[in-house]
Amino acid sequence: MGIVDFAQIRANCTEVTLAVHYEIKNRLFAWLDRRLHFVDSFVTAELRSIRAHFEGIAASYLDHARVMPVLQTATA
Repeated sequence: MGIVDFAQIRANCTEVTLAVHYEIKNRLFAWLDRRLHFVDSFVTAELRSIRAHFEGIAASYLDHARVMPVLQTATA
């Protein structure tokens, strides 16, 4: 079960808030999750991946610094 909230910060900028509640029915997996927090880790990693994807789309290709400037083409 979850809630998704969209709030416009300014033109062309929307903040998305996601709240998720889950219950693991299997007793063994529920016990493991309470000890190791693997579901929380997985969901957090996926959300970070989604955020990185959209931040990458928002960034201009020309703004990225060159990884290896040595390999740039020489100017005449």
